[in-house]
Amino acid sequence: DVLKLEKRPEVINALKEGSTYSIQPEFTEKIYSDYISNSLVMRIGNTRGFVNGYRLNMDKELQNVMPYTVNGESYVPVIFSFENLGMKVEKQDKYTVKVKTDIGDLTISADLPIVEGSKNIEYINGNLYAPSKDIATITKMHLYDDGELIIISPNKTVEAADKAIVSQLKSALEWRAGKMYLGDEGYVTGIEIHPKDPNVRYSRT
Repeated sequence: DVLKLEKRPEVINALKEGSTYSIQPEFTEKIYSDYISNSLVMRIGNTRGFVNGYRLNMDKELQNVMPYTVNGESYVPVIFSFENLGMKVEKQDKYTVKVKTDIGDLTISADLPIVEGSKNIEYINGNLYAPSKDIATITKMHLYDDGELIIISPNKTVEAADKAIVSQLKSALEWRAGKMYLGDEGYVTGIEIHPKDPNVRYSRT
């Protein structure tokens, strides 16, 4: 079984003290796999991800921050991604953050790319999002991204991730109820994938 339930207060407390994001206080699930050691795992439309195997919420409110796709490009939350890949992030204002990397400080702003020639950073509901491939490039890590599951890892094996492991990770990050605010138009309360065409998704509002 790839999943194991752990009730280890010292692990939970360490995670809570070392992260600005909340986790389930009652338990933490860890996946045991070489694919996610020291890695960040996210699933499109899911408000939680795995950080080094432990499942964390991406936002204190548990509903506003989640990866999404636009025209086949996966976008992931900037602050959650960089912080949980070991980098310090300082918020300058609501449109700008500064990331401390090995080669110096990187300023990330909405409507500008962080990798030359790539897509612009997007700002949605108070959060910055960047293409998953750009996060991997900046952090010098390897990327698996099939349009649904995203793994950013120092382990090169993730680039050709085993289908069974990918399936297990997707199951562990099943879509959970959350709301994405759409301005004056209401909320997206559900995302469903077409049973025959995985590139087609339906939103429930």
